[in-house]
Amino acid sequence: MTNYAKARVERNFWYVERNFLAGRTFTDWQDLNEQAKKWCTEVANQKVKRSLGMSPEAAYLMEKPHLHPLPPYIPPVYQTLYRAVDVAGYVQVDTNRYSAPERLVGKEVEVHKLWDRVEVFFKNQKVADHPRLIDKRETRITAKGHHPPFNRQRAHEGPCNEEKALRGQQEWLDQFVEELKRRSTGRGVMPMRRLLDLKVLSGPIPRRHLPKPLSKPSGMGFMIWPAWSR
Repeated sequence: MTNYAKARVERNFWYVERNFLAGRTFTDWQDLNEQAKKWCTEVANQKVKRSLGMSPEAAYLMEKPHLHPLPPYIPPVYQTLYRAVDVAGYVQVDTNRYSAPERLVGKEVEVHKLWDRVEVFFKNQKVADHPRLIDKRETRITAKGHHPPFNRQRAHEGPCNEEKALRGQQEWLDQFVEELKRRSTGRGVMPMRRLLDLKVLSGPIPRRHLPKPLSKPSGMGFMIWPAWSR
């Protein structure tokens, strides 16, 4: 490209930067495009160009009768990417992460990156549609319904599965489980799991293998706990 041609190309960018962008603010990329379209119609296309001998609007009106109409549907322009849904339920595009349904964790999906949106497909079915995070980095966006919230209260209600498996066999074992649960944080899942592992490995737990409650030590009435219960 000659210096003359290079200057002609760069002059158009200079015109946009100095005439359109200068002094303007934009709420988002959609707002920028709307303002740019209005500026092209009302300002840039009305200006007489020396190379045309007329304005672009006047040249368009002259050529319009000879132009072919656009098809009824214009397919979108997008870049196709293939991603595996990570363990957290997201796919990564340009350093940002977009959610996919939780059931697709570990599966490969097809991602369409449009100028303003990111679409996710699995077996030719659209499973996610997100606004594209153009001006952000290391950000994630989660669509409603993709990742059901973890209900911590419900998860910790009632006895755990380990407690259910241990109870109802021996009265003394029920008492031991109750005391173990009382002295543990939460529902005592980990110590009960170790106790259940002992039962699975060695069969029914003999009472002599468990600590006995002391009669009245210091008037407090506590049990001596083995190391695995801590």
